Amino acid sequence: MKGDYNRKKILIITASGFVLPRGCSLHLHSFISVLNQVGFSNITLLAPRYGIDDTFGKKVFIKRYGIKGFKKYPVGFSVAKLLNLPFFIMAAIFSFRRSYDYVIAHDHEGLFAGTILKLVFGKKFIYLSENPISSVLKSTNSNVIMLILADIFEKIFYRIISGLITNFSYELVDIGKYKRKHHLAMQLKISPDLSISDYHNQALNIPEKYIIYVGNFKSYQGLESLINAMRIIKNSEDEKVTLLIVGGDSDPARESNIRGLANDLPNVIFSGFLPLGKANYLIKNSYFGISLQQGYKPFSTKIYSYLLLGKPCVVTTSKVNKLELERYNIVRFAKEDPEDIARNILLLWKDRELHRKLRNSILDFSKEFRIDYIKNKLISLLDLF
Repeated sequence: MKGDYNRKKILIITASGFVLPRGCSLHLHSFISVLNQVGFSNITLLAPRYGIDDTFGKKVFIKRYGIKGFKKYPVGFSVAKLLNLPFFIMAAIFSFRRSYDYVIAHDHEGLFAGTILKLVFGKKFIYLSENPISSVLKSTNSNVIMLILADIFEKIFYRIISGLITNFSYELVDIGKYKRKHHLAMQLKISPDLSISDYHNQALNIPEKYIIYVGNFKSYQGLESLINAMRIIKNSEDEKVTLLIVGGDSDPARESNIRGLANDLPNVIFSGFLPLGKANYLIKNSYFGISLQQGYKPFSTKIYSYLLLGKPCVVTTSKVNKLELERYNIVRFAKEDPEDIARNILLLWKDRELHRKLRNSILDFSKEFRIDYIKNKLISLLDLF
């Protein structure tokens, strides 16, 4: 469907309300920005009846559905999602009554609604994926039946979609097992929001050289291992290594527990939650970043923020991290135990030549996020529909 993109109409279906600056909301925001730069100006976003109305300014027409009053919309199962599901499906069906050139289904809920449109109306749709359903459940759920069902439904969904856009190589590997010949799939590395706002807080007493973790305090993030690694460093090294932790947890007890683990560590500083621009400012001024997700889990897009702001990282040796990052030589891989984490932190902290080499390699890696490169890849996919 080649031609003047300014005349083409796009319907984007999402369950993201943009209540919090979560990765899925930021990714969709960046994707819509790319569509604008390609030349699309007739974009309808079907989104829940909560969140920030002016997130996209005048570039996108936002249609709201569902129940008012929800202030939080958590990851995974929630009452809010359950109560809004019938409204979500009906809104998708009624919106489809207009003639759209492209339908883009965002994340798992969008995939479900897009599947209904495909089965009922025979309409092709593109799935804008955040992470495979099965990998998300495996990182947060130990229910064997749920995991089996997730694998089954994922196989079905992958056979129904007409196109897939993902940030990650490992999802292309997964879909390769199930897709038919007419499926179109590509990895499109869309840059996260890298906007920066100055942030100076003398009360935190942040030194000139420090390492940084940005994110939540969920158990799979490996913060216990990171704090224990910092304790090993403090007890075994004369040189002081300072860790700045930006973020927190929606569960006050969980956040209190993590902060309590570092009570005896003056080299661990907590800033609390910060707006995205201020967090990016602290990343930009750090020495390197940390991402230590534990066990079977999706790839952390926060790693992209570290790297695109010019900072090498210490990350765990998970399968997805290896698949996404190993070929670039831009990170240090550490096992999930505190001893090996401490060893790799110290190595990158002390070895200036290693730090320089990793930073230089980031330049090549970042080329895949250039807007002209992304636009050309996206156009090549859309022109096949």
